[in-house]
Amino acid sequence: MLSFVWGKAQQTALFNTYSYDLMQLNIAAIGRTCVEANLNYRAQWLGVKETPRLYQLNAGMALGNSSGIGLKISQNTVGLLKFTGATLGYAYRAKLTDKAKLHLGIGAAWRQNTFNASKAIVSDNNDISLSNNQSNLRSNNFDCEAGAMLLGEKWTAGLSALHLYNTNSKMNAVAFEAKPQLNALLAYKFNKGKMVEVEPWVVNRYTINGINQPEAMLNARFKQMITVGGGYRFNYGYMALAGIELGVLKIAYSFDYGVGKNAAGLGSSHQVLLGVDLCRKKTKVQEPSEPVAEAVKDQPLVPEQPPVVKEEPKKEEPIAEPVKQTPPVVSTPVVPREDDVFKEIHQLSETFIFDINKSTLTEDKGADLDRIAKLVIDNKLKISITGYACNKGSEEYNKILSYKRAEYVKNELHRRGVSNSAMQVYGIGEEKELYSNSDADLQIRNRTVRINKP
Repeated sequence: MLSFVWGKAQQTALFNTYSYDLMQLNIAAIGRTCVEANLNYRAQWLGVKETPRLYQLNAGMALGNSSGIGLKISQNTVGLLKFTGATLGYAYRAKLTDKAKLHLGIGAAWRQNTFNASKAIVSDNNDISLSNNQSNLRSNNFDCEAGAMLLGEKWTAGLSALHLYNTNSKMNAVAFEAKPQLNALLAYKFNKGKMVEVEPWVVNRYTINGINQPEAMLNARFKQMITVGGGYRFNYGYMALAGIELGVLKIAYSFDYGVGKNAAGLGSSHQVLLGVDLCRKKTKVQEPSEPVAEAVKDQPLVPEQPPVVKEEPKKEEPIAEPVKQTPPVVSTPVVPREDDVFKEIHQLSETFIFDINKSTLTEDKGADLDRIAKLVIDNKLKISITGYACNKGSEEYNKILSYKRAEYVKNELHRRGVSNSAMQVYGIGEEKELYSNSDADLQIRNRTVRINKP
């Protein structure tokens, strides 16, 4: 006889790669970077027949200065049961300080539960679940989640509630209930920005009227690119993580091995993450060096006048008065000093003000670009172009925007004859403000570029 009951247990996968994809734990992570998408695959309890398998796509993007939208699509297969869902999420971001932001997120989801008894091995073909069209059951229900996160320069903290409200529609032969789950996370980065960063993570998943699942991970990140980590999930077993970030791409692999009494004989679970983070594109950051004008110390010299030569008169001739000859004055062209040239270029670049969220200048700046190009070409200069941004919007978005502004000026100068090899481009974003962002009038002037010595 066939019988199957899905108990009131935790239905949320225990992902290990949340340090690469925070949307695994908290919907409020939407919009923390301008565009992000991560594909997750998890195979649980390898070696066990009908092992659970999960595919999940998490994607999000920032909208303007304070909002973000995201989408989560998942399919989880557990034996004869299949759970398919799609969650549409929204997040609001509020800047608390220059280095801390509060994210609030909410998501609404559609979920479908499918019970396919036709694949079961049965001993009684007269089982009621196989008659009256009961072998393939399907139900649809509504679900939702919410979360809050505090993101600082070095620390991350968050609380979230999954299955906050679920209609829990039931099928005739199968009882299913998604129980609310509360997630808490806390992480801190030591040696931020150094060759080796160390980041401990503490995560706790609590299913109401179910189990409590705490765990701890310790990650080490090398050269902002390679991550290795290890940890322990209480009452379950050990975890390990390895990942790499190459430009906008990220790849991570993790596994956990059950050794606790509740996981004995279940073996290991594997997970793979493939993702892109368009805001992670590395832009060179260089401290702007303001050109300092120096007084002209050495003026061009006028050649000395040759001495007047007096010829002795011949004895047989009367003495004649010597004729004074004034040699012509040779004028040497005055060549401007390099620092003076850079001073003029710097003054011209100060007038470049970009509109908000724009990386192009208005047409009236064409004459200034013409003059800068001529100065660079005539004096055979090498220059660095550094882009800036005000503090409206996310730091990641502003860094890319500032780089685009510098790249735009470079392209305009190249169109006017300046060699690409003579120019270097940097994006500094809002990190090094030229003017106070707390003043609305001065804030506008941070949307600019500076041209200096490389």
